[in-house]
Amino acid sequence: MKLSTLALLAALPHIYNGAMVSENNHQAPKVLFSKASYLNRYNHDIIAEEQNKVSYRDENPKSNLLSSNGDKLQLNTSEINNNTPSAVSAQCSQGNYQVSSTAELEQLYQCDNIVGSVHISNYKGSVIDTGSIQTISGDLSVSNASSLVKINVPNLASIGGTFSLKELTSLASISAPSLNSVDSINWKVLPILSTATLDKGIKQIRSITISDTSLTRVSGFDVATLNTLNLNNNRFLDIISMNVTSIKEKLTISANSKNAIALFPELKWANNITIRDISSINLSNMEKVDESMEFISNNFKSLKLPKLESVGGTLSIIENHNLKEVEFNNIDEIGGGLMIVNNTMIESVNFFPKLSSIGGAIELLGSLKEANFSKLRLVKGSAIIQSVYESFDCSLWTKGLGDSGSIVRGGKITCISGSMKHDMNYNENGEILDESITSIENSNKSSNRFRFSNDASAAKANIAIKIFTAIAMTALIQYL
Repeated sequence: MKLSTLALLAALPHIYNGAMVSENNHQAPKVLFSKASYLNRYNHDIIAEEQNKVSYRDENPKSNLLSSNGDKLQLNTSEINNNTPSAVSAQCSQGNYQVSSTAELEQLYQCDNIVGSVHISNYKGSVIDTGSIQTISGDLSVSNASSLVKINVPNLASIGGTFSLKELTSLASISAPSLNSVDSINWKVLPILSTATLDKGIKQIRSITISDTSLTRVSGFDVATLNTLNLNNNRFLDIISMNVTSIKEKLTISANSKNAIALFPELKWANNITIRDISSINLSNMEKVDESMEFISNNFKSLKLPKLESVGGTLSIIENHNLKEVEFNNIDEIGGGLMIVNNTMIESVNFFPKLSSIGGAIELLGSLKEANFSKLRLVKGSAIIQSVYESFDCSLWTKGLGDSGSIVRGGKITCISGSMKHDMNYNENGEILDESITSIENSNKSSNRFRFSNDASAAKANIAIKIFTAIAMTALIQYL
């Protein structure tokens, strides 16, 4: 039976795989037809080219359901068959989708849930919009899209893999109002990205890396545990705030805004911590660090970890020129070394009242008037201590405590107080093997003495650290 154009258009909502569907099972929407009308059920355009010639065109150029020339309208049932539930399901679970255009992205709009990863690259448009997509089981990555200004994922709630954005030099904003679960975020080289809207808040995530953006705040991650948190080179980043309680691999914050504050009031345990270029830090509940903990070139005036009990690796406090108040009241053991170097406002190292053991070397350098470790009984590595003050007392390190011998058992002690240099070698029992005391002349021999003043540069401090480290390593090798 032949149908006229108007009759077939009116009947189309009832057709499924070429068969008529009962009126009770499927109610047809209103359909208007003219030279410039449209079929609203399928959201396709009907374009009137001539009075007696109409073409029915899908927004997807690969799909043409209807075509007409004059009064004859043909229905491409093969295209309708490809949009059945089974066909849609197959199209949404292809594993990997390589997308480079808006048209290719819009082909995924029929998928609420995508099984696989979506990789968008060489994209020429200014906006990426994921439409009705709600979940992506794999990764969502965008790269090599120099014209991209905005990413909008309005309905996307879950990304099973990594949300990766790399080298998008024009990207200014990300809108993800529904996103609450993602395995990891990896955003790098997004130099003008200033807005990232996560209205619902991320409640499931393992790792976060955000580097080289213009974001001013990182918060809204409501998770107890992270594997890694790495925030670096975000030049306007002022506020970092999270209630995370543990970090399994590494916490790294560096080279953000010089006024940046980092708030981790609930953090109790981390494997490794590096904090640089921060003006204020809250680690008030930190109890244990399995590996190393470093505070380098920060602007804060106070560093207090009152509940910290142990550091498995090296504890380093280096070149924090405004630091005055330091508190490590409960730390008992440091498994690696202890470095307190060129913190120009610190004159007394007396903030380790319970520290009894240091598993590596100890280095104390700066404008120090005293170094008091009342409970310290063992330093397994070497010791390098230097103060610009003649009055600095080296006897704690060179004479030991009572009859037990030196607390330093790692081979060599070098202690410089003003112009006097004390060198001593010990065996593993703390017994003196040899000793020397020499005077360091100030004139023409400045290379033998390290001066640490309030305006000392980082370069000078680094040179000093390298030289003293070399001395310590040489002594340890000789001892072994």
